[in-house]
Amino acid sequence: MPDFYRNADSHYQPRAQPYLDAFVDAMLHNQNARAELVRSNSLEREFSETTVPFKEQHASRDPSDKMKQPFWANYWSEPCARCDCRPPGSKTMEIDALIFLRNVSGKVLAVHVEFKADDERLSDDQARAYAPRAQCYLEGRKSRKGVLRHDEFMTVLLHGAGDTVVDLAEHFTKCFTHSDVLKLASK
Repeated sequence: MPDFYRNADSHYQPRAQPYLDAFVDAMLHNQNARAELVRSNSLEREFSETTVPFKEQHASRDPSDKMKQPFWANYWSEPCARCDCRPPGSKTMEIDALIFLRNVSGKVLAVHVEFKADDERLSDDQARAYAPRAQCYLEGRKSRKGVLRHDEFMTVLLHGAGDTVVDLAEHFTKCFTHSDVLKLASK
């Protein structure tokens, strides 16, 4: 665990949780961090001022509050039978974190987050699967527990320094290194 991490209650992925927690905490508590998330992309104008409907998401995904990991983490789902949400070669259907942002006019943005630890490989197939899966979630092609209705989506990659993922960044709306996440959390 990184030195900065103090949350002993988390039971998700020991290498991922500190950075995912920092990212989600920044989104939940910091308007400047949420604005930075959408800065310099097509969502900036519409989602520069947002709130986070965490209570709605929690009630939808874990109403009994019995999940071992945070309710926003580790979304697994089977691909649709007749859908392109799982491109050939893609092995899993997991989203490391999924959070939602609501703008002042009531539109909701789903933020699909992939985490890679230092020197953890991101395959081309995995990178290419993120946007089609997010599109499938947006269109509601299949009922998925804990996924709020939303109007837009973005995909985010959280990765370590020196990773081999930089070449695959084009498949994500926004990319942050682990140190970027910590800076975002301190804004």
